[in-house]
Amino acid sequence: MDITEVAKPCKFDDRTTSDVIVRLRNCEGRPDKFYTHSNILINKSKFFADQLTCFESGACIEIHCSNSKYDHHVNLLRLLYLPSDLLLESLVSVKSAVEILQLAVQFDCEEITKVCVQYLEAIPWEDKEEEIILKAVSKLGQVAMPILARIQPVDLRATKNVFVSAVRFATSIGGPGPPFVDDLKTSAQEQVEYMLTKDAETPLVTADDEVKSVMKMGLSQICSSFEKGLSSLLLEPDLTSGTLEDKIMHGVSDVEWISNILPKMDLMKDFVSSWAEISSKILVVVEDKKLDSSMWGLKTKVIEMTAKVLEAVGYGSVILPSPCRLRLLKTWLPYIRKMKPLLDSKCRKETDFPYKMDEELCENIEAAIVQLILALPSNHQADILADWLKTEQVKYPDLMRKGEEKMYVRTVPPTDLNRNTEWFTYPGVWTTYLSILFISWLLVLSLFNCSSGMAWTLVHLSHFFVTYHFFHWKKGTPFADDQGIYNGLTWWEQIDNGKQLTRNRKFLTVVPVVLYLIASHTTDYQNPMLFFNTLAVFVLVVAKFPNMHKVRIFGINADH
Repeated sequence: MDITEVAKPCKFDDRTTSDVIVRLRNCEGRPDKFYTHSNILINKSKFFADQLTCFESGACIEIHCSNSKYDHHVNLLRLLYLPSDLLLESLVSVKSAVEILQLAVQFDCEEITKVCVQYLEAIPWEDKEEEIILKAVSKLGQVAMPILARIQPVDLRATKNVFVSAVRFATSIGGPGPPFVDDLKTSAQEQVEYMLTKDAETPLVTADDEVKSVMKMGLSQICSSFEKGLSSLLLEPDLTSGTLEDKIMHGVSDVEWISNILPKMDLMKDFVSSWAEISSKILVVVEDKKLDSSMWGLKTKVIEMTAKVLEAVGYGSVILPSPCRLRLLKTWLPYIRKMKPLLDSKCRKETDFPYKMDEELCENIEAAIVQLILALPSNHQADILADWLKTEQVKYPDLMRKGEEKMYVRTVPPTDLNRNTEWFTYPGVWTTYLSILFISWLLVLSLFNCSSGMAWTLVHLSHFFVTYHFFHWKKGTPFADDQGIYNGLTWWEQIDNGKQLTRNRKFLTVVPVVLYLIASHTTDYQNPMLFFNTLAVFVLVVAKFPNMHKVRIFGINADH
């Protein structure tokens, strides 16, 4: 009788009925003999069928396997004994299914192979499992195509269609749907965000002009809906309604979402322009008396959106003409300045008050406003600072604390524009300076017929009186075109725009010290010359210390 026609109830590893031994050779000494049945092996595996072409009862088939694959080999042998309808239920994990699939292909077990492929093609994968599957099944050829179809990248056109459809739904292009669609809209927004951050193909799609056009349409739709929702607030008789606030905050949420999405598509300029266009209309509503004691969440969110716009413009991410930047600043600065103390006051009175401007947001706004001011023409800077100083709430934003140094630099022309100090930047000025001192020594020596030491002492003291008067005492400049911005500064404080320890400052500090050493040495350190020389060099050098910059001792020579 043909052995394939034998029909006996068989159990795996049943020694009493077994007619074939399968031996798994491994290095751990684990049980490696399994009692199997020829009719099962031949019907379920072409590999075993080939091994048993010359079948003899009690035959032994040796299979080499590593220690890590041992359990999977045993599982495969067990699966050979299961009925077809129970195979799919026996697979319990992606990892074990992948391992069994590889062995099923190796031993040519067609039925088990199909079941493993069906299982892996249908079950959800985690990221780590996907890597394991890809590594394993890529070597299996045509049999693994249903699995690989899930991993292969989507055609760019299909990706584009999915993205555009998600954007249209997320931004309600085509009009709002019924209330239950809100959840689907949120899902569409999450889908767009996921594709922009996780999908490797999306950057190619977002560069498409059609996709950008749809996103701009979505921005216009969201801003228009938000503006209409705000305008309708003033028509409502009861602004304390929770439903009303939820509705308007839903619109704010859409604006916040698209403000996070657009920078990833290089469209932040469009958001800034749209926000600038509706800013005045937003402020008309949020500053209305009807909203004085309500809608705090709306007011806080509006400030957060404005902060993003100010940062984008202030730090140069979005380039706008100077008039637009000035209008944006003048529109929002008064409102932010007014709302900050109001929100702080509410937080102090109500410990559970949920709406506030946290420290990070305040610092970001303050820094962005300073950057915006610094980028404006000087006359506009002066106007804004003048208005800011006139207000009662000068504590926030603190423009002077954040921008004092930079404001000073912006309002003071560079060194080469200050004609009072620019001469000291000319080539050869150091040589000329030293030559004048040497020539002065020769003149004193020849005219007064004195000793060399006395001549150096007179030159040193003369240098002290002249330079102290013109460098450290006399303030302002002899020129009118500087508009008086140097009136409170001495020449020493003007040079190099006030920067300390520059090459010019070091040179002018070393010269009196060298003169002092020469004069003292040539007079043999004799009094009273040594006393006068020491007093002169001490006063002159101390006046040049960085710590003495703009310092007026006892108020001497101070502005009154």
